[in-house]
Amino acid sequence: VIYSDFANVMGHLPSLLTLLIYDDQIKKLIQYEDFFKKLQISGDFDNISSYQKISFINRILRGKISIITPLCPDYEHVSLGMGLYKYTFNKLNEGLGLIGKRLSKIINDFHNILKKYDIKYKHFLYYGDFESYSIEIQKRLKISENEFIKRLHKSSVKMKKKINNTAEVKLLVEELSKKNIWIKKCKDNQKKINEKYNKDLKFKILINEICSSRTELYSSWFPGKKEKDYISLVMQQGSEYTSMGDIFKKNFNNPIVFGLDHPKMADFYSLNVEIPVIYGKPKYV
Repeated sequence: VIYSDFANVMGHLPSLLTLLIYDDQIKKLIQYEDFFKKLQISGDFDNISSYQKISFINRILRGKISIITPLCPDYEHVSLGMGLYKYTFNKLNEGLGLIGKRLSKIINDFHNILKKYDIKYKHFLYYGDFESYSIEIQKRLKISENEFIKRLHKSSVKMKKKINNTAEVKLLVEELSKKNIWIKKCKDNQKKINEKYNKDLKFKILINEICSSRTELYSSWFPGKKEKDYISLVMQQGSEYTSMGDIFKKNFNNPIVFGLDHPKMADFYSLNVEIPVIYGKPKYV
């Protein structure tokens, strides 16, 4: 390996001391570099950091991996052109959903790369049924919790058919937890996030950046709220991502999250537990 090639693998030129200290990890990165190049193309991934790659590799070396992709409900959305979309949140439909449609287009290529490199896996897709618990969302969509759940079941059936049963497709809380447990877990995690926000400057900056990146989304989703309320929304939704990470860690062997919603939210998955997270490039505002 030519020294300058490390820049392609790691995203920067490491010092000789770094090469000595992290010898094993860097060897793994070099060994799997071709895999990650093909994986990034197949899934239209955002930049996969060296840390994420090492974490992914370590899971692969442990044996069969459990890939988990959360899916957003089929909220109404419109095309902005150039592959970008905007949620209107005017109603809840019964189709695949924006994330589901995107995943259905790339899932075979994604799986084929894993098979090519003889990586054993099972893929699980979960629609976010916990969003049906929100009174605000129910009012926004003019829909009851029960009707929300019914439409998600229809979405899951269509998704499973669309991808020819190449992955399990279910509702997240219904399959992996219970409503009361989920709500309590989210409240506990939101408290942790709020405390961390007040004590950790780096984390506070992250939350503020996420808030800025989701301003347009929140203005459509929660038109009655002001921009000063968006920080609380980030924390509340962040607690849901953290709770998903907790549940995935508990329910799966060797879990890896493959997300296609909003990559800015990725850090929340690992707030309490260590879980590799890779994300596709953002496609909606």
